[in-house]
Amino acid sequence: MLMANLEKAYTPDCHVTVYEQLFPYRGRTRFTQYIPSKPAKYGMNVWWICDSVSNYPLKGINYTGKPPGGQRETNQDERVVMKLMENYMASGRTVYADNFFSTYNLAEMLMDRRVAFVGTVRKNKTFIPHELLNPKRDVKITLVCYHNDNIALCSYMAKPKKPLIMLSTAHYRQSTDPLKGFKPDQILDYNKFKAGVDTMDQMLTGYSCKRSTNRWPLAMFYNMLDIAGLASFIIYDELNPAKQSDKRRSFIIELARQLVIPHMTKRATNALVWRFARIRQAMNLFNIKVPESCPSTSDAAQQQSYAQVASTRPSCYHFAASSSKKRRKTRYNCSKCNRPICLNEHSMQLYSCKPNCSS
Repeated sequence: MLMANLEKAYTPDCHVTVYEQLFPYRGRTRFTQYIPSKPAKYGMNVWWICDSVSNYPLKGINYTGKPPGGQRETNQDERVVMKLMENYMASGRTVYADNFFSTYNLAEMLMDRRVAFVGTVRKNKTFIPHELLNPKRDVKITLVCYHNDNIALCSYMAKPKKPLIMLSTAHYRQSTDPLKGFKPDQILDYNKFKAGVDTMDQMLTGYSCKRSTNRWPLAMFYNMLDIAGLASFIIYDELNPAKQSDKRRSFIIELARQLVIPHMTKRATNALVWRFARIRQAMNLFNIKVPESCPSTSDAAQQQSYAQVASTRPSCYHFAASSSKKRRKTRYNCSKCNRPICLNEHSMQLYSCKPNCSS
């Protein structure tokens, strides 16, 4: 339901980013991962596709690990990208991803569906020509090779003996920027649009509702609430572009207020709730009218039950009669003298047969 509403409520820009989010969780599951480069290091992994300009989360896929007794999945990177992009095929958009997702087959599959791809490539890929991996080149020198005039491999010597390989299907002409170290357009565009998911994850840490828990469904639910709150703020920010220093904080406070008011209004009609002074004071802060008397009803017995519940519970008669300062509230009375009595020390249980007992 969350993923369906995220995609339905927002139309992304022409640039989207595919990357992973690791939200903190140190419990024992089959799919808890350890990624030392992440701030949390331990957690559950979710692959996201986000808008590269507004950082809006569009769709996510949970990593659930290898199935018990199953085989290791092959071409997982291609399956993830194609699944995340299934609603944006034939749209002319450009996908930016890191070297985990960059493969030649993925670039071809996206090109057949009119989607461009830009990403870094690991040096151990077999489709990279040896000339692009040659470390004996000068720094800031770029080599480019094309396949079928639409898939380009770019090798930029950023540091001595450390070439950077880029795979792109969005750049058909080679040009470099002398003001930025003669970097090619593939690297400049990748640096500009690659941080969609990372920026989203950074924004989630600023205002989060997560709490310490050992239950992984609850930890995942906290992350879903944070995602929904961030997505709603991004939509609100684009509809109301006025600048404000605490804009997101004010939005979250107002969002929480609008979420709790219907529930508090419903609770105000319950005598079990509004009989407490603290709850009535909290409701008055939200301008919720608390009834002065019991809810009106035609049933006299129901009115009497409301009145009994709303009244203060008495203390146990034996504790009140003694000189001890100990008090124990109770809602039970003695069957003989009708005095309030507790169920722990000053009462006993009686057992009898049912009315239809044969004896």
